[in-house]
Parts: sequence; structure tokens; C-alpha cells
Amino acid sequence: MSSPNQPPQPDQHRPDEQLVGDAPRKRRRLVKPKKNQFDINDYLPYIFGLVVLIGAAYWYFTQGVPNPRGEKMITAELTLQNQCGLVEDAYIITLEPSGPTAKFSNGHATIEASTYSYVVVKADPAYKSSFSIETPRQKVEPKMLIPVICDEGRARSVLRTFNQQFDKNK
Repeated sequence: MSSPNQPPQPDQHRPDEQLVGDAPRKRRRLVKPKKNQFDINDYLPYIFGLVVLIGAAYWYFTQGVPNPRGEKMITAELTLQNQCGLVEDAYIITLEPSGPTAKFSNGHATIEASTYSYVVVKADPAYKSSFSIETPRQKVEPKMLIPVICDEGRARSVLRTFNQQFDKNK
């Protein structure tokens, strides 16, 4: 038998050795990492992905995706040429196809629109029950004069119903 300080004899084998052919071969032991041990290298792909995602979101919300149609936003100043005899507050501007609206104030309205939008003058929903009107659509321009023309028969009937509904003597 050998002493504890001496190396083992060739015919003796330790339990962690295995015979392969004639030569002894050591088995590799798997070293398991401790569960409480933090290694930053395990999280680098997630950190990188999160940084890329935040950068893409920041770019999208600040710069936006380039518009393939080349449309630009403009501020359109619209002037109403009212030939119906109704107050200008009875009309609104509607953009098509997007749908935003603006009210006239003293015959003028300002609205943000794309260069591919169209303008339509309609009756204000507050007055919708008393009359209805819709002008042909026109392409948006920075300064526009929009005529609202009513035919005589229709203008008289619109004015009559309008005056009947909002008559102060009732």
C-alpha cells in the first residue's frame, strides 16, 4: 500500500479515473456555477437588444418614417366667400380623406393639412338639423378662397327654416 503523500501506483486507480484501453483517463467534472453569482456576459444580448429597440422607437417618434408619396404638411388659410346669406359660424371645413375639421371665425379658418388632402365646406353639426350644404371638394393650397353659393329656391328655404328654428320671439 502507498502512503498518502506518494503518487498512486500504475496498477491502482482513483475513483475519478476510468480505464480506456491500457491508459487511465480522467473524467471531467462539471463545475456548476453558484446560483447567486451574477455574470454580466449572460445578459449582454438582452441589453444590446433593448438599446437597439429604444433607439429605434426614439427615431420613429422623433423623425418618423419617410413618406413615400412625398406629401408635406402645410398650413392652409381659408377664406369663405359666403353668398348664401347665412352666418359664417354655420359652416365648417372638413379635410378629406383624413377628416379633421375647423370652424370659420369672421369668414376665416386655418387648418393643418397634407398636400394630398381636399377641402369640403359643410354645415356645422350644431346647425345640421336646420340646413345642409356641401361644396365640391377642392385640393388644399396655402391660401384659398372658397365660394359657398346657394341657388335661390334652396337659399330661401334654408333661410326660412333657419330663422324658424332660431327665432327669438318664440
